[in-house]
Amino acid sequence: MFGRHKSPDKRAADTIALTKSFVIASFIPLLNDGTLPKHVSSKAWDTLAIVAGIYAVMAHLKGSDSDQYAIYGSPLISALRDEVKQGQAALEDCVKFVGKIPPEQMEATVGLWLLWNLLGRQPEYDEAKHAGVIGGMVYRLAIEAWTAVAH
Repeated sequence: MFGRHKSPDKRAADTIALTKSFVIASFIPLLNDGTLPKHVSSKAWDTLAIVAGIYAVMAHLKGSDSDQYAIYGSPLISALRDEVKQGQAALEDCVKFVGKIPPEQMEATVGLWLLWNLLGRQPEYDEAKHAGVIGGMVYRLAIEAWTAVAH
């Protein structure tokens, strides 16, 4: 129906599905251009990048419209739990890691969280220097997914 919006549960599930497609497609280019360390697992990337993407969407909603966060926060967490084993725990870890940093540092910090978890240790300087690129890409892909599935 013209002008009708999706239910919060449907939009959340569609956001997860599209974010998943976007981050899976981004893995090989990031690996090939040296942005991601060569030994990073594609399966771990897929899982953690989805979590980071949903963090980005939720941070975007919190920062832009509290009504949207109230409407979509729980459905996004529920959809994440359905898609990613221990997705809620990973999201909580991301929230703790990012903390209350200034918005201009959010993308780099999300990228650092991704690298830390992908490597299973604190990234070395040569690995961490790409955190802003990695976090920024995941952040923008997830926001794009959120926007694309609005109707």
